Amino acid sequence: MYVNMKKTLLLLFFVLLLGKFAQAGLVWRTESQFIQEGETKCIEYGLYNPGGEDLNIALYVSGDITKIAQTEKSESVLIKANTLHDNAINKQLCFRAPQNVFNKDCILPTIGCQQTCQYGNVEYSGDISTIAEKVGQGSGGQGSSVIIAETAPLSLVVKCEESPRNFSTAYLYGIIIIIIIIALTYIGVKKARQRKR
Repeated sequence: MYVNMKKTLLLLFFVLLLGKFAQAGLVWRTESQFIQEGETKCIEYGLYNPGGEDLNIALYVSGDITKIAQTEKSESVLIKANTLHDNAINKQLCFRAPQNVFNKDCILPTIGCQQTCQYGNVEYSGDISTIAEKVGQGSGGQGSSVIIAETAPLSLVVKCEESPRNFSTAYLYGIIIIIIIIALTYIGVKKARQRKR
């Protein structure tokens, strides 16, 4: 029983400690979205500060999703003390999916290609956190303390869409070759007639 009480007091201490520093609030409206190949998607987050001191707050990206993030850390925004959830200041983070996420199965390069999606969708996941820095640490010149206050999960999924084998490029190349053959034949016939004269 003594051990359980000790664990409970220790847990309570950590909760109170976290509550003291977790002043940079984060509002998010989504945890997962689809994104197309080559698409840029910007997601909005709200920043608020219910604490008693002004804070410079930035958004920080971590995890696998950093591979497609246009920046891993947003610019800091000054959030005044006692700014509540309903008055959160909006800030965006943007992500860009690669152009060729999925390898297409082609008979020849760019000819007769199809998308089978045998490996499924590609998912980039990670966390979006608020990084808070106190404004004006006093005249001691000690510098400011940076804390990670709140974190939200985010997953962006590049959806694979199956497509049948496409021969349109083969037809295009065929038309170009026929035009070249006709043009060369015409030039050859014209030169042959000029020689006979």
